[in-house]
Amino acid sequence: MPLMDEFKEERASIKNAPFKKKLRYFWDYYKWHVVVVIIVIWTVCSLVNLYLNKRELVFYTACINSTCLEADMDVYGNAFGEYLGIDTKKQECLFETGLPMDLAHMDSDSVGTTQKIMVYMSASDIDSIITTDNTLQHYAYLNSFCDLNEFLSAEELEKYDLKLYYMDQAVAREMKALTDAKDYNTTVELPKDPYDPTTMKEPVAVGIAIEKGHPFYNSFHFSGEGPAILSIVKNTKHPETCHKLIEYLFSK
Repeated sequence: MPLMDEFKEERASIKNAPFKKKLRYFWDYYKWHVVVVIIVIWTVCSLVNLYLNKRELVFYTACINSTCLEADMDVYGNAFGEYLGIDTKKQECLFETGLPMDLAHMDSDSVGTTQKIMVYMSASDIDSIITTDNTLQHYAYLNSFCDLNEFLSAEELEKYDLKLYYMDQAVAREMKALTDAKDYNTTVELPKDPYDPTTMKEPVAVGIAIEKGHPFYNSFHFSGEGPAILSIVKNTKHPETCHKLIEYLFSK
C-alpha cells in the first residue's frame, strides 16, 4: 500500500477512535512540538514580565564580601528609597551583596568581582562601596574614593560624629611610583592604624566605620574582623544621594 494511502487510512481510524486513543496518538506524534511551543511561550512571557517589572536603578552600593538574604536586600534598598522619597515600584536603590573578593588568593570569584567593580567604576555606575578594612584599603590606595573632609560640610561632620577611616596620600604616591617603574618586589609599609591620622604624612579621610551593633547589621553580614566601612566613589553620578545615605546611616 502506498505510504499516503496508509497515512490516510490511519487518520481515518483515529478520527473515529475513543478520546484517550486520540490523545495518545496526538502525544506520540506531536509531543516535541508541544514542548517547543511551551518553552517559547514561557521564554517570551518571562522576558515581557522582566521588562514590565524592571525598575530604574537610581543608586548603587557594592557590599563587597557581604552576605544577605535577597528579601532583606530588597527591604533595605526599598527602605532607603522611601527615605529618599522615590517611587520604589518604578525606581530602585540597590545594595548588592554576593561580591566575594579575597585579595590574598585571587580565585575566579574574586577576579570576577574585581573586574565588575572596575567596569562599574570606569562607567561611573557605582556610587559607594561598603566593605571591611583590607578590601577598602586596596581601593583607597588606588585613589578611588572622595575625601570626606571635603565631601561633607563641617556641619555634617560635627552632626554625625563619624569615626573616619584614613589613607596616607604620601604612601599612595610612593606605591604608584613603584608601579610606574614596574617594581613589584619593593613593599611599602602602610599606616598601622587607619583611624589615627596623626601617624600619617598626608591623611585623607576615605571611609566611615559602621560600628558594630548598628541596625545595618540586621540585614548585612560581612566576613573578616572589624566594622564595615562606607566609602563614596569619586566619580559617583549621585553625590546628593550619597549625602542622604550618610544621613540615613548615621543620623541619631
